[in-house]
Amino acid sequence: MHIKKLLWVLLLFPALAMAQGQGVTWGSRIRVDDAPGLATHQAIHPYTIIDDSLADNPRVYTVWEDDRDNDGSHAIYFARSTDLAVSYSRPNIVVCNDSLDNVYPWMVKGASGAIYIAWQVKYPDTKWRIYFSKSTDGGNTFSLPDTVKGVWVNNNKDDQNNYGPLPRIAVDPKDSILYLVWTEAFGTTATKVRMAYSLTRDVNFTGLVRVNTDSTKAAKHPAIVTDDSGKVFVTYEQSNSGNTNDPQCDIFCNSSGDYGLTFGTDAMINDNGDVARMQNPTIDRINSKTMVIWEDTRTGVAASNAQPVLFFSQKADTSSAFSANILVSDTATSGNWNYRPRMAMDQVTGNMIVVWHSNLGLTDSLFELRLCAFNDTSNQFNPSVPMYNTFTGNSGANFGNIFYPPAVAITNIDSVANYFLVWRDLSEDTTGNLYSVRGQVVTSQVDLDIFPDLLDGAGDSLNFGVLPAG
Repeated sequence: MHIKKLLWVLLLFPALAMAQGQGVTWGSRIRVDDAPGLATHQAIHPYTIIDDSLADNPRVYTVWEDDRDNDGSHAIYFARSTDLAVSYSRPNIVVCNDSLDNVYPWMVKGASGAIYIAWQVKYPDTKWRIYFSKSTDGGNTFSLPDTVKGVWVNNNKDDQNNYGPLPRIAVDPKDSILYLVWTEAFGTTATKVRMAYSLTRDVNFTGLVRVNTDSTKAAKHPAIVTDDSGKVFVTYEQSNSGNTNDPQCDIFCNSSGDYGLTFGTDAMINDNGDVARMQNPTIDRINSKTMVIWEDTRTGVAASNAQPVLFFSQKADTSSAFSANILVSDTATSGNWNYRPRMAMDQVTGNMIVVWHSNLGLTDSLFELRLCAFNDTSNQFNPSVPMYNTFTGNSGANFGNIFYPPAVAITNIDSVANYFLVWRDLSEDTTGNLYSVRGQVVTSQVDLDIFPDLLDGAGDSLNFGVLPAG
């Protein structure tokens, strides 16, 4: 470790640096939404990405749902930062108004300022539709929102186990194909994971396929990642029956090697059998490895399907199966819940961190963000640390349905890893305001590669381990 630089950090930010993890400092939190003052309004489910196509001035994009007039219907809002999260655009841009209830937005970036957003909308007939909008000018303007065309989206589920279609989108690095996955559900038929693609990267989709192999088993809550070689990977949770409300699901993954035209036979990722509740997987990919993290109650009282921890598995393209599952979050303790993990990868250096909602060491009505980093040498995650001054939720009811994967993004600026977090915070507005913070690795020439080491505590490596508060 570079002692002089580390001491410089600790002298300037003693409590913050020591509490958050050695070698990373976090700036002041910045308000993202621009609702007047501290007025009560539900700003919820933020999702954040980085556009680092301009290496000297990357942009931070955030999208969320917002009920500013408190009428029960949410609009889709968008904000961007062009100064590395020092400030966010004012006024916020309304991508879609609240004439209908718009929820669960997801966003990816394309080339030359392209931004794609998909979300679900509840119609008066109680069925969900998937809406889409895009920007071709870096978020200055967005196209008129519209339902996706060319594919039939059928889903009228909205309960503690089924949250509607939950659309997710991904675009290949060449910005040539836009992929859309969602959950199909109608009547008592087992839910299915569907996928389609758009060659025009707009509302027009084609190539409808079923991703989960067994159509008699209920599959839902998909996540997707792709690369520029034609590979598409989709992970999802699937019950051992056709019961869409079966709380004990397994985590599966299926892949396509022909740009999503066909999928093979899916594989179960969890290695403990169908004996616990496993749900809400998230997926990412780097250096020909596919990585999945999910919520898992195997270490708790499985019969109650409660108190989930987080598990991780990965698979190299040359491997025949996913690796043995390893624990991400800290060992489960009584009354501890961990929800909605999200990985963030630095595609330049290979850095990976995981962020999620947890009440570890707190009360049942107080959740905060926790984060940790992966040590590829020891094949384990370093002990998690709480994210400074966050209050992200007050209940883990309905299997954590109030939570969304924390909005986290990484980019590399002048050979330094920069972390951007956006979250819904209840400390001022009990229904939620949105805040952002930027973190920077303050040591240089550190060993931050995921292969063989990532953010580990050996030699010149960064250490996210828990340290005493200063």
